[in-house]
Amino acid sequence: MNMVTRTEKYWVIYYASVVLFITTIPYLIAFQIAEGRKGETQSYDFSGFIFGINDGNSYIAKMRSGYEGDWLFRSPYTDMEQKGFLAFFPYILLGKLASKPALHEQLVVLFHLFRIFGGALSIFATYDFIAYFIDSVYWRRVGLIFASVGGGLGWAALINQKAFPLPLEFYSPESFGFLELYGLPHLSLGKAFLFWAILSYISLWQAEGGLKPVGRLSFFWISAGLAQPLLLGLVGLIIGLHWGIMQWRAIVSGDERKIGQGKSVFWKLLLASFLPVCFILYNFIKFSTDPYLMIWNHQNQLPSANIFVYILSYGLFIPFAIIGGFRLWEKNVFRAALLVPWLIIVPLLVSLPISVQRRTIEGAWVGLVILTIYGVISIDKFTSPRYGQILVMFGLPLALIASLILLLGGMKTAFHLHQPAFIPSPMVEMMESLDDLQGDKFSVVLASFDTSNVLPAYASVRVLNGHGPESAGGEVLQREVEKFYQTEGSDEERAAMLLSHHIHYVIWGPDERELGSWNPADAAYLKLIYKNENYFIYEVDEAKLSD
Repeated sequence: MNMVTRTEKYWVIYYASVVLFITTIPYLIAFQIAEGRKGETQSYDFSGFIFGINDGNSYIAKMRSGYEGDWLFRSPYTDMEQKGFLAFFPYILLGKLASKPALHEQLVVLFHLFRIFGGALSIFATYDFIAYFIDSVYWRRVGLIFASVGGGLGWAALINQKAFPLPLEFYSPESFGFLELYGLPHLSLGKAFLFWAILSYISLWQAEGGLKPVGRLSFFWISAGLAQPLLLGLVGLIIGLHWGIMQWRAIVSGDERKIGQGKSVFWKLLLASFLPVCFILYNFIKFSTDPYLMIWNHQNQLPSANIFVYILSYGLFIPFAIIGGFRLWEKNVFRAALLVPWLIIVPLLVSLPISVQRRTIEGAWVGLVILTIYGVISIDKFTSPRYGQILVMFGLPLALIASLILLLGGMKTAFHLHQPAFIPSPMVEMMESLDDLQGDKFSVVLASFDTSNVLPAYASVRVLNGHGPESAGGEVLQREVEKFYQTEGSDEERAAMLLSHHIHYVIWGPDERELGSWNPADAAYLKLIYKNENYFIYEVDEAKLSD
């Protein structure tokens, strides 16, 4: 492998520190503004998120379940019974580091520490991966900048938002890299382990013997799967393609030494894959037999974008990448066989008939950047450092536009105290009080969709709806919840709903009053146990409910 010098490592640490500090600024501003408004007539608490807020609240809810003692994932966004599943493990594990009081604040801080940690690992691993293919330190650094915070020309679609779809850079973290650093630490962690797993696989071909490289590959492979289960298959596919190509070439050429080396690598690979394969089987069995997970998988739809969107985002890089792929293959087949086949099958991966199509492109952007650099430096004019620097000087600003827009959008969100990024302080007080008032942990609570999304992040409760993928039958239940708060519904229908879903508490706040004009104070089977300003909590009296 191309060694990374100590000087390079220091530069990567410095670069990672700058990038992660910049991505933290909007969050610090939001925290500071919310704290500065405490005590005013309209005060707010910062949710901890400036984009993807519904998902962000669900991450805090998962961390909260870890705080409550869980080791397996059970979604609080459904009243459906669950057996538990090994997923979102980093969040559940982080929750065990928190304690009351100020639990939510601790969980948010832990989330962002995880974001910084995962982002740093992603940047380090990306540089290691790029350094394996690129000799020039200058182009390694350029490649890292493009790979970690750069994007394509998708932002050009904003010129006419009605005619063009939303750019990939703004909603698909796996398609580039900045969004992961900005607020999706489990994806950053998964990408880091993906690249280190591939590099560990390469060491199997170079090691004389011993189980150390085997153990390293096994560790990074299964760690990638714990962070993002789809990566279990992706790691296996990439290294399987590479091994197959190298062994086929050895057989065709009749090189007995290389054939023997390939067989040796195969047995090491088989040993390293034991735990990852077991985890793949575990996932397959659970998603095939667990009723809740089957519904969740069906609802968790992440379809790939239209091919035009991908062309718009990557089109400027593709011609150079094609040139780079040919040049790399001519120069070093072993290395080329890692990248070229992977990128060739990417269109097939994003077309697979699975619910999380979009996730299959993880890491491919880095490979595209590497081949693009190969293509650029193989063109005679750009072999001169001067011309190469001129190209970067013009190309990098274009690649950074999407990330800059996202940062500015985060700043705008941070400066405006509005839901859902900010939560009214009386609502926070209500939710935290509910956590203290409930008799049993994870009681079922009825509330509007927006309230239900936030509630499990502040109280250890379950709700009927509040998160698209995780709320089993959420669309149907949403209509039932809306009808519950409307005067057109009868008390008999409301009582039946409360009984069928074993609901213990009913929330009545501004969001719920927007659903309808029904007043829970008129219901004999509801007992007011908490109120502050515009927020009320009613406990369901099961004895009166059954009468």
